[in-house]
Amino acid sequence: MNFSKFRQTGELSDITVVVDDTEFRLHKFPLYAKSDFFCALAKSPGTDCNRVELKEFPGGPEAFAVVADFCYNMKVDLTKANVVHIRCASEVLQMTGNANLAEVSDKFLQDTITSAKMSRSTSLIASLLVSCMTASAVAEKADIVAQCCDALVDCWLKPPTKFSTPSVSKKGTADNTDESVRILLAIPVPWLVKLLVLSKSKGITNNVVTELVVKYVYAFIDKTDGEDKGLEPKKGDTSDSKAAKGQRSSHQDLDSKSTSKSKKKSDTGKVIDAILNDLPEETFQDDNVTTDWITKVLKFATAHGCKCRPTLVRVAGERLGSLSADDLCIISPSVLKDIVTESCNGDSNQGQKACQLMENYMNEMARRGVLTAETYKTLVTSGPNDTRKCHDSLYGILEYVLTAGIASFALSFLCVCL
Repeated sequence: MNFSKFRQTGELSDITVVVDDTEFRLHKFPLYAKSDFFCALAKSPGTDCNRVELKEFPGGPEAFAVVADFCYNMKVDLTKANVVHIRCASEVLQMTGNANLAEVSDKFLQDTITSAKMSRSTSLIASLLVSCMTASAVAEKADIVAQCCDALVDCWLKPPTKFSTPSVSKKGTADNTDESVRILLAIPVPWLVKLLVLSKSKGITNNVVTELVVKYVYAFIDKTDGEDKGLEPKKGDTSDSKAAKGQRSSHQDLDSKSTSKSKKKSDTGKVIDAILNDLPEETFQDDNVTTDWITKVLKFATAHGCKCRPTLVRVAGERLGSLSADDLCIISPSVLKDIVTESCNGDSNQGQKACQLMENYMNEMARRGVLTAETYKTLVTSGPNDTRKCHDSLYGILEYVLTAGIASFALSFLCVCL
């Protein structure tokens, strides 16, 4: 029997399905014939089977329209853009079995992924993965996330051929970022970690993986810093009304906010740990891992108590020769001390370079007029005494400290330089 005219007109409708405020006037029999979800709903006692609201439906009204057409035996148009949503929709509505929507959409998805792998179209696979985010739990249950991750890693594992789809969006431009990297910056952290674990298990050292991590971490830190700044109270806000409100706040509320902020900070640190702890050692030697990136992530890791901090300190120490005074000035003196101390644990030449770096840092801070006695004490005592062959440069820095009017503090450190 041809049900299409009833689907198109809604004539004799006996059920209304609501998806994101969009109403579909449909018929029970075609839905019951294809969907175990609607069948179970009809058998559930006390349930209104005449009006059903589907909340957070994968793909929204557009996807459900395709589902409804399929139930009425109408031709459906599966595309690369909607196949993930349709496959997730079939999972939610339990449309399984031979030639049902789950099987049909899954076959189309498999063909799409296989074709993308053959042409090394990583951007298409990345787009499919991002599409899973609208129904992440369902997509994971349907194994779509795992399939996309496996396909991406397989593409990264094999070198491109002359038939491969170019990964760079515009050849010859200054920004030659792989298009798949741009797309994957939107995926959740657990999916990124899944990609990294798979890549590591297969021994992939592809620079695309490193580029993805570098840009992802950059974006995450910038977003976190922006959110933290948004939560800070405005400076100079001392109005009586706000003071009164503050007085009315209980100590319990303050403690709760403090605990919540501390937990958020800890959770944020765990995100960076989850990403960086699954990187192979050689990743940090990649050209994409710049000195600026190392210093920025090190500063963030220190502020958020990340467990990956010792690794970053070691990597920063290995890059001492390329660190400029400006690079150093974005991190705290205590972190720099750790870098110097870590470097001095190696050979003597590395230790001497570390001490020279520390002196360059203090000279730059003095030039800017921000070198304090506490910073001087922290840095001048870093590393063993026998590492530094000459202390002459320290006297010039000490002269600044004395001239700045903090002689009472600086003189106590003079013995360190002798």
